[in-house]
Amino acid sequence: MNNRRNDLLQLAAYVAGVTIVWCFVLPLLSRQPTIERRLDWLASERIDASAMYYTELERMEDWMPEGVE
Repeated sequence: MNNRRNDLLQLAAYVAGVTIVWCFVLPLLSRQPTIERRLDWLASERIDASAMYYTELERMEDWMPEGVE
């Protein structure tokens, strides 16, 4: 019984951790000027970043205009 309780507490802690990162940390990061400029540029170019492959990430710097990091 005690082992099951510990497992549930670990699961609850994990879910709480993921929720804090997803709902608070990531939105705060997206408001940073550097990230905000990149997101604005991607939106203006109608690029869906979630559809990019890891092999395309190195080429992103070649595609971005000056001033967008």
